[in-house]
Amino acid sequence: MFLDKEAIIKSLSKDDITKLVISLGSLPPKLDSSNNLIFQTICHGGDSYKLYYYHESNGVYPEKIFHCYSGCGDTFGPIELI
Repeated sequence: MFLDKEAIIKSLSKDDITKLVISLGSLPPKLDSSNNLIFQTICHGGDSYKLYYYHESNGVYPEKIFHCYSGCGDTFGPIELI
């Protein structure tokens, strides 16, 4: 059986991402003015709401990517978060 990582990532909805990140320890997300999801910074064990998920490209970050605006400051996809 072959699983295509990119196809799996493309298929993830905002609801799927929300369920995933909550299951990893974040409280439910907030939304910014562009409707991007903002989670707690579980990527480095923090609890501030500075882990953004960009479901669509915004000109700076590509679609379906996380960026942490505190602690680790990393940019990564859903697979790397897991």
